[in-house]
Amino acid sequence: MDSALAQRERNLFKYNNVYAIPDQVTATNFPGVHISNFYFSFNDDFSRKFGSYRNVINLAKTDAELIAEYKLPFFVFKFHNKHFLISAKPLRNELIGPIKKREGCLDVQYRVSQHPGFYERFSAKREAERASI
Repeated sequence: MDSALAQRERNLFKYNNVYAIPDQVTATNFPGVHISNFYFSFNDDFSRKFGSYRNVINLAKTDAELIAEYKLPFFVFKFHNKHFLISAKPLRNELIGPIKKREGCLDVQYRVSQHPGFYERFSAKREAERASI
């Protein structure tokens, strides 16, 4: 679990494209997996079919998946000299620990102890904004 919550940035310079496969995509609409592309999967069917490939990363959509299926909560990567962090849930600055740069790569720490409170407050605030619209 510690290695999933403290990640070193991965350099994806050797891949031509980076794709995120959302949960709503059906099996008939899956993109063809090619070795020159990198894929982030939030889709369980896509993960079952292509999850063993080295260029496919399975990310958790919920906290239950994070714990029960040992999926990554987020992924930090560098693509075309830009830094990215991909996650199914919105991450606020308070949830991310100190970001350190070592040898040109970013080290990111996710603060687990605080995340339920931040998610609850964030969700409640969103619902209140939606209700007022």
